[in-house]
Amino acid sequence: MAPLGLAAVIINTILVTVASFVNATAGDAVVNFLQPSQIKTLLAEIISQQSQLTKENERE
Repeated sequence: MAPLGLAAVIINTILVTVASFVNATAGDAVVNFLQPSQIKTLLAEIISQQSQLTKENERE
């Protein structure tokens, strides 16, 4: 029984470590996405696409 308990502790420790790393990485990605510079870039892209659509509609 003791070796089985030790294996469970080791596996749980590894799983907690991996889960913590994944959560921290995902959190960093969300924070980076919400940075003001990223938002400005996204808004600039949207405005550019809208102006292109407007030009295409004026041609028709």
